[in-house]
Amino acid sequence: MIEAPSDHDAYLVRLSNPAQKALLTDLRARINAALPGLEECISYGMPAFRIHGKVVGGYAALRKGSSFYPFSGGVLDQIAEQLSGYSRTKSALHFSGEKPIPDSLLQLLLQTRLAEIRAHLPIVRYRPHHFLCSLGFQGKGYSDAFTANMSAIVIGRLRANGGDDTLIEVTPATDDICAPCPKRRGALCTSQDKIAALDAAHAEALHLTPGDRLTWGEAQARILANVPPGSLKTLCQGCEWEPYGMCEEALAGLHAK
Repeated sequence: MIEAPSDHDAYLVRLSNPAQKALLTDLRARINAALPGLEECISYGMPAFRIHGKVVGGYAALRKGSSFYPFSGGVLDQIAEQLSGYSRTKSALHFSGEKPIPDSLLQLLLQTRLAEIRAHLPIVRYRPHHFLCSLGFQGKGYSDAFTANMSAIVIGRLRANGGDDTLIEVTPATDDICAPCPKRRGALCTSQDKIAALDAAHAEALHLTPGDRLTWGEAQARILANVPPGSLKTLCQGCEWEPYGMCEEALAGLHAK
Protein backbone atom coordinates (compact mmCIF):
# COMPACT_ATOMS: atom_id res chain seq x y z
CA MET A 1 0.00 0.00 0.00
CA ILE A 2 1.40 3.40 -1.00
CA GLU A 3 1.70 5.75 1.96
CA ALA A 4 -0.24 9.01 1.62
CA PRO A 5 2.01 12.07 1.13
CA SER A 6 2.56 14.24 4.18
CA ASP A 7 2.26 17.56 2.30
CA HIS A 8 2.18 19.15 -1.15
CA ASP A 9 5.93 18.96 -1.61
CA ALA A 10 5.96 15.24 -0.82
CA TYR A 11 3.16 14.69 -3.34
CA LEU A 12 4.79 16.68 -6.14
CA VAL A 13 8.23 15.14 -5.71
CA ARG A 14 6.76 11.72 -6.48
CA LEU A 15 5.58 12.74 -9.94
CA SER A 16 7.76 11.28 -12.67
CA ASN A 17 6.40 13.41 -15.54
CA PRO A 18 8.28 16.75 -15.50
CA ALA A 19 5.61 18.58 -17.50
CA GLN A 20 2.83 17.39 -15.19
CA LYS A 21 4.88 18.28 -12.11
CA ALA A 22 5.46 21.79 -13.49
CA LEU A 23 1.76 22.20 -14.34
CA LEU A 24 0.61 21.24 -10.83
CA THR A 25 3.36 23.24 -9.14
CA ASP A 26 2.16 26.28 -11.07
CA LEU A 27 -1.47 25.56 -10.12
CA ARG A 28 -0.48 25.31 -6.47
CA ALA A 29 1.20 28.71 -6.60
CA ARG A 30 -1.74 30.34 -8.39
CA ILE A 31 -4.25 28.98 -5.88
CA ASN A 32 -2.23 30.37 -2.98
CA ALA A 33 -1.98 33.72 -4.78
CA ALA A 34 -5.71 33.79 -5.56
CA LEU A 35 -6.75 33.28 -1.94
CA PRO A 36 -3.99 34.38 0.45
CA GLY A 37 -4.25 32.79 3.88
CA LEU A 38 -5.25 29.33 2.68
CA GLU A 39 -3.92 26.39 4.67
CA GLU A 40 -2.28 23.69 2.59
CA CYS A 41 -3.26 20.16 3.59
CA ILE A 42 -3.68 16.62 2.31
CA SER A 43 -7.26 15.39 1.94
CA TYR A 44 -8.24 12.00 0.55
CA GLY A 45 -4.58 11.51 -0.35
CA MET A 46 -4.36 14.59 -2.59
CA PRO A 47 -2.94 18.10 -2.11
CA ALA A 48 -5.72 20.42 -1.02
CA PHE A 49 -6.36 23.89 0.43
CA ARG A 50 -8.42 24.64 3.50
CA ILE A 51 -10.11 27.76 4.83
CA HIS A 52 -12.49 28.09 7.79
CA GLY A 53 -11.80 24.40 8.42
CA LYS A 54 -13.26 23.42 5.04
CA VAL A 55 -11.47 22.33 1.87
CA VAL A 56 -11.91 24.86 -0.94
CA GLY A 57 -10.12 22.86 -3.64
CA GLY A 58 -7.45 20.31 -4.45
CA TYR A 59 -5.55 18.79 -7.36
CA ALA A 60 -4.27 15.41 -8.46
CA ALA A 61 -2.11 13.89 -11.17
CA LEU A 62 -3.80 11.25 -13.29
CA ARG A 63 -2.35 8.74 -15.69
CA LYS A 64 -3.66 10.95 -18.51
CA GLY A 65 -3.70 14.60 -17.51
CA SER A 66 -4.59 16.19 -14.18
CA SER A 67 -7.71 17.14 -12.26
CA PHE A 68 -8.93 19.96 -10.05
CA TYR A 69 -11.38 18.99 -7.30
CA PRO A 70 -13.64 21.61 -5.70
CA PHE A 71 -14.57 19.15 -2.90
CA SER A 72 -18.22 19.77 -3.62
CA GLY A 73 -20.73 18.02 -5.81
CA GLY A 74 -22.39 21.29 -6.77
CA VAL A 75 -19.66 23.73 -7.82
CA LEU A 76 -19.01 22.45 -11.35
CA ASP A 77 -22.73 22.26 -12.14
CA GLN A 78 -23.17 25.86 -10.96
CA ILE A 79 -20.62 27.15 -13.49
CA ALA A 80 -21.23 24.57 -16.22
CA GLU A 81 -21.48 27.21 -18.95
CA GLN A 82 -17.93 28.39 -18.20
CA LEU A 83 -16.55 24.84 -18.46
CA SER A 84 -17.26 24.31 -22.13
CA GLY A 85 -14.40 22.46 -23.76
CA TYR A 86 -13.28 20.72 -20.58
CA SER A 87 -13.86 17.09 -19.71
CA ARG A 88 -15.32 16.71 -16.24
CA THR A 89 -17.29 14.59 -13.82
CA LYS A 90 -19.65 15.88 -11.15
CA SER A 91 -16.75 16.46 -8.78
CA ALA A 92 -13.60 16.79 -10.93
CA LEU A 93 -12.44 19.13 -13.69
CA HIS A 94 -9.84 17.58 -15.99
CA PHE A 95 -7.10 19.75 -17.48
CA SER A 96 -3.67 19.48 -19.08
CA GLY A 97 -0.80 21.54 -20.38
CA GLU A 98 -2.65 21.84 -23.68
CA LYS A 99 -5.90 22.78 -21.90
CA PRO A 100 -4.88 24.47 -18.60
CA ILE A 101 -7.08 26.30 -16.14
CA PRO A 102 -6.69 30.06 -16.75
CA ASP A 103 -6.59 32.46 -13.81
CA SER A 104 -10.11 33.73 -14.47
CA LEU A 105 -11.60 30.23 -14.33
CA LEU A 106 -9.50 29.27 -11.32
CA GLN A 107 -10.79 32.32 -9.47
CA LEU A 108 -14.36 31.40 -10.40
CA LEU A 109 -13.89 27.83 -9.16
CA LEU A 110 -12.44 28.97 -5.85
CA GLN A 111 -14.95 31.76 -5.27
CA THR A 112 -17.91 29.51 -6.07
CA ARG A 113 -16.73 26.94 -3.55
CA LEU A 114 -15.88 29.66 -1.04
CA ALA A 115 -19.41 31.05 -1.36
CA GLU A 116 -20.77 27.60 -0.44
CA ILE A 117 -18.53 27.50 2.62
CA ARG A 118 -19.33 31.05 3.67
CA ALA A 119 -23.07 30.42 3.47
CA HIS A 120 -22.74 28.07 6.44
CA LEU A 121 -20.36 30.14 8.53
CA PRO A 122 -21.43 31.84 11.78
CA ILE A 123 -21.76 35.59 12.18
CA VAL A 124 -18.43 37.39 12.55
CA ARG A 125 -17.91 39.05 15.95
CA TYR A 126 -15.93 42.33 15.89
CA ARG A 127 -14.84 44.79 18.54
CA PRO A 128 -15.20 48.39 17.26
CA HIS A 129 -11.64 49.15 16.17
CA HIS A 130 -11.35 45.98 14.06
CA PHE A 131 -13.64 47.38 11.35
CA LEU A 132 -10.93 49.81 10.21
CA CYS A 133 -8.22 47.22 10.88
CA SER A 134 -9.96 44.94 8.40
CA LEU A 135 -10.14 47.70 5.82
CA GLY A 136 -6.37 48.18 5.97
CA PHE A 137 -5.24 44.58 6.55
CA GLN A 138 -2.34 43.53 4.30
CA GLY A 139 -1.48 40.06 5.56
CA LYS A 140 0.62 41.08 8.57
CA GLY A 141 -0.03 40.38 12.24
CA TYR A 142 1.25 39.53 15.70
CA SER A 143 2.00 35.86 14.93
CA ASP A 144 1.60 33.30 12.17
CA ALA A 145 -1.57 31.96 13.79
CA PHE A 146 -2.99 35.46 14.20
CA THR A 147 -2.25 36.37 10.58
CA ALA A 148 -3.71 33.13 9.21
CA ASN A 149 -6.91 33.65 11.21
CA MET A 150 -7.29 37.29 10.18
CA SER A 151 -6.60 36.38 6.55
CA ALA A 152 -9.35 33.76 6.68
CA ILE A 153 -11.83 36.32 7.99
CA VAL A 154 -10.84 39.41 6.02
CA ILE A 155 -9.64 37.92 2.72
CA GLY A 156 -11.60 34.69 2.84
CA ARG A 157 -14.88 36.31 3.84
CA LEU A 158 -15.09 40.10 3.76
CA ARG A 159 -13.13 40.61 0.52
CA ALA A 160 -14.43 37.52 -1.28
CA ASN A 161 -17.21 37.75 -3.84
CA GLY A 162 -20.37 38.60 -1.92
CA GLY A 163 -18.30 39.54 1.14
CA ASP A 164 -20.12 42.85 1.59
CA ASP A 165 -23.14 40.79 2.74
CA THR A 166 -21.20 39.19 5.61
CA LEU A 167 -23.02 39.90 8.87
CA ILE A 168 -20.93 41.28 11.74
CA GLU A 169 -21.97 41.61 15.38
CA VAL A 170 -20.32 44.24 17.56
CA THR A 171 -18.82 42.93 20.80
CA PRO A 172 -17.20 44.94 23.63
CA ALA A 173 -14.46 42.39 24.35
CA THR A 174 -12.15 39.98 22.54
CA ASP A 175 -13.60 38.93 19.19
CA ASP A 176 -12.99 36.55 16.28
CA ILE A 177 -9.86 38.47 15.22
CA CYS A 178 -8.44 38.30 18.75
CA ALA A 179 -8.98 34.55 19.19
CA PRO A 180 -5.38 33.38 18.44
CA CYS A 181 -3.64 36.63 19.36
CA PRO A 182 -0.58 36.10 21.60
CA LYS A 183 -1.58 39.26 23.52
CA ARG A 184 -5.02 37.91 24.47
CA ARG A 185 -5.63 37.11 28.11
CA GLY A 186 -9.11 35.61 28.29
CA ALA A 187 -11.54 38.38 27.38
CA LEU A 188 -8.84 41.03 27.84
CA CYS A 189 -5.54 42.08 26.25
CA THR A 190 -2.05 42.67 27.63
CA SER A 191 -2.50 46.22 26.28
CA GLN A 192 -6.06 46.51 27.60
CA ASP A 193 -6.05 50.25 28.38
CA LYS A 194 -4.83 51.11 24.88
CA ILE A 195 -7.28 48.70 23.22
CA ALA A 196 -10.19 50.00 25.29
CA ALA A 197 -9.36 53.57 24.23
CA LEU A 198 -9.21 52.52 20.55
CA ASP A 199 -12.54 50.72 20.84
CA ALA A 200 -14.19 53.72 22.48
CA ALA A 201 -12.93 56.12 19.81
CA HIS A 202 -13.98 53.86 16.94
CA ALA A 203 -17.36 53.06 18.48
CA GLU A 204 -18.08 56.80 18.75
CA ALA A 205 -16.86 57.53 15.22
CA LEU A 206 -18.82 54.69 13.59
CA HIS A 207 -21.87 54.90 15.91
CA LEU A 208 -21.44 51.33 17.15
CA THR A 209 -22.81 49.79 20.35
CA PRO A 210 -22.41 46.23 21.63
CA GLY A 211 -24.98 43.91 20.08
CA ASP A 212 -25.35 45.94 16.88
CA ARG A 213 -25.43 43.86 13.71
CA LEU A 214 -24.44 45.24 10.33
CA THR A 215 -23.04 43.87 7.11
CA TRP A 216 -19.49 44.54 5.97
CA GLY A 217 -20.96 46.66 3.17
CA GLU A 218 -22.85 48.76 5.73
CA ALA A 219 -19.71 49.04 7.84
CA GLN A 220 -17.77 50.40 4.87
CA ALA A 221 -20.57 52.92 4.25
CA ARG A 222 -20.26 54.12 7.86
CA ILE A 223 -16.51 54.45 7.49
CA LEU A 224 -17.00 56.42 4.29
CA ALA A 225 -19.54 58.74 5.94
CA ASN A 226 -17.74 59.30 9.24
CA VAL A 227 -13.99 58.81 8.79
CA PRO A 228 -12.36 61.24 6.34
CA PRO A 229 -8.92 60.63 4.84
CA GLY A 230 -6.10 61.87 7.05
CA SER A 231 -8.02 61.34 10.30
CA LEU A 232 -6.51 58.05 11.46
CA LYS A 233 -3.49 59.58 13.18
CA THR A 234 -5.96 60.97 15.71
CA LEU A 235 -8.62 58.24 15.64
CA CYS A 236 -6.07 55.43 15.87
CA GLN A 237 -3.70 57.17 18.31
CA GLY A 238 -1.73 54.56 20.22
CA CYS A 239 -2.11 51.79 17.63
CA GLU A 240 1.29 50.30 16.81
CA TRP A 241 0.21 49.65 13.21
CA GLU A 242 -0.94 53.21 12.44
CA PRO A 243 2.54 54.59 11.59
CA TYR A 244 2.91 52.07 8.75
CA GLY A 245 0.13 53.85 6.83
CA MET A 246 -1.68 50.73 5.62
CA CYS A 247 -5.05 51.72 7.04
CA GLU A 248 -4.74 55.31 5.87
CA GLU A 249 -3.93 54.08 2.38
CA ALA A 250 -6.96 51.77 2.39
CA LEU A 251 -9.17 54.58 3.73
CA ALA A 252 -8.07 56.86 0.91
CA GLY A 253 -8.82 54.07 -1.57
CA LEU A 254 -12.32 53.62 -0.14
CA HIS A 255 -13.04 57.35 -0.54
CA ALA A 256 -11.64 57.31 -4.08
CA LYS A 257 -14.04 54.62 -5.32
